[in-house]
Amino acid sequence: MTSSLQGPPFLRCDSVGDILVVILAADPRKFSDEAKQYAYNSAMKQMGLTVRLGLLIDLSRCEMLDSATMGILIQLSMEVIRTGARTAMCGASPAIRETLARLMLLEPTHRQLVWRQLATPVCAVTELQSPSHE
Repeated sequence: MTSSLQGPPFLRCDSVGDILVVILAADPRKFSDEAKQYAYNSAMKQMGLTVRLGLLIDLSRCEMLDSATMGILIQLSMEVIRTGARTAMCGASPAIRETLARLMLLEPTHRQLVWRQLATPVCAVTELQSPSHE
């Protein structure tokens, strides 16, 4: 992966071709709302420059998500889906996967997100680059 944009340590955005990789690099609860807002704005800007195939959310370093971070991941994903691109997630712990699944139950059916869960960033990038991804 080539680093294309570095925000605060809350998250990092890298690109692999036309795929934006958002890596949560730390416990998001330790960062201010301002740091999260800056990171969100940076990721949105980078999506406009990079994303054609998809968004990969890498949670392999993240132990827990707070509500603001969940909101950021949902908004980034919805923006990507709106453009016709796809989303995937890797490295999410079982607790994070369960929390995100429960959160989606609160959304109307047409707005529910289901992130394709893959074991590693390499597997996820390969899947997003595949034309057969459904």
